[in-house]
Amino acid sequence: MVLELLYSSPILTPKISTMAHLAKSQSQKTSNQDKISPLSSPSTSPIPAPSTSLNPSLPPAPPSQSPPSSPSNQISLVLQTLQSASQQSNQKLLLETLHQFRSHLSCIPLPPPKPCSTSQAVKDLLRERVVLNGVRYLCQGSLFIETLKRLSKILCGSQKVNGSAGDTSGKFVTEAVMTRCARTTSGADSYEMVNKILGSPDLLLKPRSGQLPPIDIELYERNGSVMAAVSSTNCYGFYRFSDIEMMGNRMSMSSGDGENNDADSSSFGGGGFGGPWLSVDTVVVEKIDFRTGRSLRFLRIEIPQEGVGRDSDSPARNSIVCSP
Repeated sequence: MVLELLYSSPILTPKISTMAHLAKSQSQKTSNQDKISPLSSPSTSPIPAPSTSLNPSLPPAPPSQSPPSSPSNQISLVLQTLQSASQQSNQKLLLETLHQFRSHLSCIPLPPPKPCSTSQAVKDLLRERVVLNGVRYLCQGSLFIETLKRLSKILCGSQKVNGSAGDTSGKFVTEAVMTRCARTTSGADSYEMVNKILGSPDLLLKPRSGQLPPIDIELYERNGSVMAAVSSTNCYGFYRFSDIEMMGNRMSMSSGDGENNDADSSSFGGGGFGGPWLSVDTVVVEKIDFRTGRSLRFLRIEIPQEGVGRDSDSPARNSIVCSP
């Protein structure tokens, strides 16, 4: 449902430009039957509507809460506000909306991943840093792949799994997990979705420089089935074309004066005028049940904390470092 909203025309013609208008619209009476997605639980705290009496001689009616607006209307308003703020280059409104409605943007459904060959997946993994069930493989792709094969074989060969999983094989699980790790796919999907939600003709979206956090993989058995969860993080930055033009003019003037402008040219990639106008982190998550063949794939949008650097060597949970 969220995908239909993302591709619908209201996003392209936003009508809401202030947070006050957005908060007021949340109190409208709508149906409760729609859901954002199987994994998301948006806020359901409605804003009470003021109660007034039509007859001045009668006492005012007791205050009552309006039923919460449907998640589909809420997410539509959020997306309209984000698009409006982006087109107006209103950074403050963008940050406030992303923070206030982060639960709505924590589980954006994604389509199934595009086909990726096993050879391409192996090529990507050989230069990746990966965390498998808490064990980190820092640029040790060959060792990770060997460990993944052994773990898949052990899980698929256990009596619990054999009793219900049938023909599930270690090779099938290994190849499925490896292809889900390919940043070629997760990067393309996250880039397209972020640009659709937050982009505008005045903004350039590009990957931020620096080392990315490791790909996080969980592979385990539950209720007689082999389960997997793959999380891949990509970091982006929005740059205003007006800032890029200003930097070009500045470099041109320095060159005309015969000054050395190497510092300006080299600092642009790292933000010669203060870095990206807006930094955005995305996490593509896919959960797979190999017994039923079902999977759930979604995107989470995060805003990195200002002044706090990401420790890309440290995943979200405690882990063991696998040294050579």
